[in-house]
Amino acid sequence: MSLTGNNFVFVANQRCIDFVNTEVVNQGQKVDFLGSFDDLLAWMVRAKVMTWAQAVRAVDHWSDTRKAGVLKAAKDFRALMRELVDQLAHGRSVPRVVISQINERLRNVSVYPRVLRRGRSFEKMFESDFRQPTHLLAALAESAADLLCNRNLSLVKKCKNPTCILYFYDTSKNHSRNWCSMEICGNRMKVAMFYRRSRSARLRMLQGE
Repeated sequence: MSLTGNNFVFVANQRCIDFVNTEVVNQGQKVDFLGSFDDLLAWMVRAKVMTWAQAVRAVDHWSDTRKAGVLKAAKDFRALMRELVDQLAHGRSVPRVVISQINERLRNVSVYPRVLRRGRSFEKMFESDFRQPTHLLAALAESAADLLCNRNLSLVKKCKNPTCILYFYDTSKNHSRNWCSMEICGNRMKVAMFYRRSRSARLRMLQGE
């Protein structure tokens, strides 16, 4: 089992939006990074939703039927989250069905407290329990709830590259971020704009001759 997840994109600054971004467009073709149950767990580990040990236990103890079921449920929830962030990115209201589905999954949140030693003091921490497949989606629903209740929703944006389908939460200083990332789209679009401006300038020069 490999949980490396080298292709995952983490550019959104919000876990639930990064989950939406497990679908990308590459050379005009849509690519789904969640091709298997192991891919789903790999993303969960990379996103710090669960630990490696928790992921291994899920692989070892859940049946193939349960794994297939939770993968399908995760993709269905991803589609729901895509609808949510797309509505927010375009300044539209969130459909009631989206809120209803988030609340339905929040019912399955399972956490437990632990006491940890911090030098000479102690700290109570809360950890998620992933013994049931429903607990995975509950963790993502918590992220969606945090986005809706504790963040500035006007800062949810879609990449300005018209061929890109990635979203992000804009934490830049002046909230002027336009691209999912400079490496993926920003540099490419700047080069394209420079080419268009240069071509337009050359045409104007030729027409003036």
